Amino acid sequence: MKPPPLLLGFTLLFWGWQSGWLAAGALLGAVLEVAPLVKVRWELTDTDFRRLWNVCTVLFLGAALYLFSANDGLGAARGLWQPGSQSEAARRVTRVTLQFLQWLPLVFFAVPAAQAYSSRRVLPLSVFSWIARRQLRRRGGVEGQPGPAVDAAWPYFAIVWMAASVAPRHGAWFFAGAASLLGVALWVARSPRYRAPVWGATLAAAVAVGGVSLFGVARLQYWLENYNPNWFLRAAQRGFDPKESRTALGQIGVHQLSGRIVHRVTPRTPAEAPTLLREASYHTFRSPTWYGAGADQDFTLVGSGPDELTWLLLPRKRPTAVATIASYLRGGRGVLALPAGTARLDDLPAFVLKTNRLGTVLVDSGPGLVVYDAHYGPGTTLDSPPTPEDQAVPEAEEPSLRRVLGELGLDGWTPLEVVARLHGFFQDQFRYRSYRLAAGPRVAEGTPLSNFLLTDRAGHCELFATATVLLLRAAGIPARYAAGYAVQEQAGRHHVVRQRHAHAWGLAFIDGAWRDVDTTPAGWTAVEAQRASWFEPIADGWQWLWYQFSRWRWGQAGWRSYVPWLVVPVLAVLVTRIVLDARRRRARASPPTPRADPSHPGLDSEYYLLEQQLRQLGQARPPDETPARWLERVSGRWPTPANRARCAALAQLHYRYRFDPAGLDRAARLALSATASALLEDLRSRSGG
Repeated sequence: MKPPPLLLGFTLLFWGWQSGWLAAGALLGAVLEVAPLVKVRWELTDTDFRRLWNVCTVLFLGAALYLFSANDGLGAARGLWQPGSQSEAARRVTRVTLQFLQWLPLVFFAVPAAQAYSSRRVLPLSVFSWIARRQLRRRGGVEGQPGPAVDAAWPYFAIVWMAASVAPRHGAWFFAGAASLLGVALWVARSPRYRAPVWGATLAAAVAVGGVSLFGVARLQYWLENYNPNWFLRAAQRGFDPKESRTALGQIGVHQLSGRIVHRVTPRTPAEAPTLLREASYHTFRSPTWYGAGADQDFTLVGSGPDELTWLLLPRKRPTAVATIASYLRGGRGVLALPAGTARLDDLPAFVLKTNRLGTVLVDSGPGLVVYDAHYGPGTTLDSPPTPEDQAVPEAEEPSLRRVLGELGLDGWTPLEVVARLHGFFQDQFRYRSYRLAAGPRVAEGTPLSNFLLTDRAGHCELFATATVLLLRAAGIPARYAAGYAVQEQAGRHHVVRQRHAHAWGLAFIDGAWRDVDTTPAGWTAVEAQRASWFEPIADGWQWLWYQFSRWRWGQAGWRSYVPWLVVPVLAVLVTRIVLDARRRRARASPPTPRADPSHPGLDSEYYLLEQQLRQLGQARPPDETPARWLERVSGRWPTPANRARCAALAQLHYRYRFDPAGLDRAARLALSATASALLEDLRSRSGG
């Protein structure tokens, strides 16, 4: 069955569009599609196609060698085994592999093109497989005999379709093109047992399921996980925005996030586990939004170390703790979640790293998953010294803030005492609540924050963080608003950070350094965990599998740990092959024991010993060839006329002994044995044993 007209041409055009080689794809497609219009045909033999396939094999190896050497493949392969360089090496190997796969339509084009302009509709498998050729020789077959065959156009279609799929330009048009081409190919090869409407409806359903899986699941998941879009909307979909943080102050209804895992944290020791991971901080409040330094000009480049995987954020600081953090970067860009006082990042495979004066660290170009070591400790942070913006209090919030400060009586207290007093105030007189009621007493002309401070005294972390920052400022202490995640849930040596662990807190500038001030009542994560879905453990399992796949995909898997597991199946295959080959050799080396069988006379004929010996020398008798015809064909192995005459005599004696009801007399039986023995002895002497 040949591919339908234009299928290969359009597939090559699709490959050219996806890989950026549209002209090459159009040219190759035109060469194949014009072939049916050309009346002249080449008479190519199996040997010709075998030689052409050998040329393609040489091109295959040459292309691999060229790409490997042009991209410093030796250094990349060596880097897979060197600590600290596996990530970059894996990325380079992956990039070279994908580029090599895109070259395959060019490498193997000669074979389908030659078949298209030849008189051959199919090619025997022995053209492509050394194993098939070996089996053909062992059966005593010759070129041109019927056997397993294949139309080279179909494997070439699969190669081109696969090469288009590994190209980087994926999207709705890619899915439509790939599904259409595959649908046409399957339509031609469909089973006649099913009616066309049934088969077409099944294919359409499969394509629809594939499209939904590709484009719809992610959007549906985000919609379900973020039912109230006002609650950390940016954090739920794109990560924290360093320019602004739109809070849910004043919003009515339930505010909650899903249990999707966004970070994985592994401290060096349990005592070094961070409690907060900050992604961004902000200094200007205009209800309900906090604003920070997020413009491009606010960021500066961070220099990397000699291995391009180490980044020095605070070169003069000596960190005291280490934690390994795994984070996803959508599109290879996003802010990092870091413990307070992070001074150095190790094994971070980023191409461009930036930071701003508010302590935000941005990966501007990198892989989709990063697993890095954060070295941190108390003291100096990336944050710039206080500015007037860090002491500004909105005019609308001043009355309620002054009232609370008067209630607390903080005059004359040190900054540390003020922080402690505010922490006790919120812990004792407030409670955590992830929703806001529509009814209830309100302060006349009050803002959402004033209602929280003076009447409700219950709310989520954004309210506590905003109130804390503004109260600190009103008390004369510079403060900023921080957003990130709380590290609360432990799973063995690791900690998982879920989307519902998104958190906000304050930063206070005390004794020349910025300190975290978290006044949200303790146990808020337990409140959020109560709303966890019953199928969360199942979702965690799928997320773990996706995490392992992402580590492998983005070169974060630690290749050396997987090598022993890759060696085991290879060794198993080799041992099995050795055992099976040994059994085959023993079976070939042991000639069948001649035996007499009254129901099948002649089975002890010495002819079978000669047939066994010639089988080992590659002259096996095919099942459809008679012994007499076979002996006549192989008699050329004996150059002397006497031995060729013995072959003819052996055939006659064997036929009489095997099929004549009268059998052989004693003299003829001895002649059969002597003739076969003479041929065997001569054959063994000339073959070296």
